Amino acid sequence: MNFLQTFEHNSKIIVFINLSFILIPAAIIIGPFLADLLVVLLGFFFLIYIFKYKEFHYLKNTIFIIFIIFCFYITLNSLINNGSFASIKSSIFYFRFGLLALSVQLLLDKKGSIVFKQFFFIMLIIYIVLGCDVLSEFFFKKNILNQFSVYPGRISSLFGDELIVGSYIYRMMPIFISSYVFFNIKNPKIDLYFMFFLIFLLYLVFISGERSAFILSLLFFFIIAWKIFIKKKYFFLIFFLSLIIFLISFLNFDSLKNRYYDKTISQFEISKDSFSFTIPGLIKIYPFEYQIYFSSSIHIWKTNLLFGRGNKSYRILCSKIKKKDIEGASKHCSIHPHNYYLQMLAENGLVGLIFLSSFFLYLFYKLVCLIFKKNYSAYKFVIVTGLFTFYWPLIYTGSYFNNVVSLFNFIILGFYFFKDSCERNV
Repeated sequence: MNFLQTFEHNSKIIVFINLSFILIPAAIIIGPFLADLLVVLLGFFFLIYIFKYKEFHYLKNTIFIIFIIFCFYITLNSLINNGSFASIKSSIFYFRFGLLALSVQLLLDKKGSIVFKQFFFIMLIIYIVLGCDVLSEFFFKKNILNQFSVYPGRISSLFGDELIVGSYIYRMMPIFISSYVFFNIKNPKIDLYFMFFLIFLLYLVFISGERSAFILSLLFFFIIAWKIFIKKKYFFLIFFLSLIIFLISFLNFDSLKNRYYDKTISQFEISKDSFSFTIPGLIKIYPFEYQIYFSSSIHIWKTNLLFGRGNKSYRILCSKIKKKDIEGASKHCSIHPHNYYLQMLAENGLVGLIFLSSFFLYLFYKLVCLIFKKNYSAYKFVIVTGLFTFYWPLIYTGSYFNNVVSLFNFIILGFYFFKDSCERNV
């Protein structure tokens, strides 16, 4: 029997895609292996569907085509300029995340309202559980599983030794909010409850101690609030009450003061001589260890300006930088430069940076257009704003090619590919 014939109805394939998709939020918490397995399954089922039902128009998506060219480039670059197994492995299968985005688009096209409802309530439950856990760990120093905090002043919650609970809450927020605005609920009481819940999520990111996630959450929240929620009843009252709660927490909890103020100040209090190697203009912007990451990225990039040194080359080459080139580099090296754009520059050169920067400029253009558009899709505005903050260049980030980071980046891209009814009618 032909393998494709085992799926007699397209609904069966869509059901498999739907099931795989709604399991992803929980899978990320359980562990990266399960989450990545679901990514592979989603791409697999997507390919079965489009070949069985000849819906090849999904593959004609311009962003997807450019992404495939990018995947081909980083794979070839890893083979030629690096050659290590880790570099090639991270490049050659990276196309699976593009298929993830298209599978999400396909699912939303076929079962839009159902999927939005499913995702909203799944994330609502996960957020409530995480909220209870984060609050428990923050106030009582142990989570709901009776596990004690691993890192003083930081919260890992159900993620074990991974300090990503704040990033998780923030990066799922655009899809969660877009699922709400998709239904265009015009009930002032429900809107009020929802706005309070968003403030609660922002507070969770704040007390998690993840400074980058909190800054990006604020950027995201203020952009969408200015455009969407500012006209809602009680918005300004909620805003000022929230501000008071945040200030009271900051002033009364040493862990927050140490993380957001003392830690930040101490990172900048370095002798003037320590900055002799830095990039001009970065001295007063980034702490000492991050300047080393950034400076070492530029140093590695200069060894191959056009193509860089291949994926995952930074972790190896940074430790080989001599003291005369960058003071302290060998002692403060990390596995990546903590910035998407510098990582792309060091590992994939100007060519890789052009791909990434062009996408950010495209998002900026789309966001500006939506801001000044009178008849706009609120759903699309939330998604574009989320993507825009995800790719914001002036922030510390994880590794761009990390599986979980890529999963976040490409799930929301699938939501961007989907056109809601409001957008179709504009």
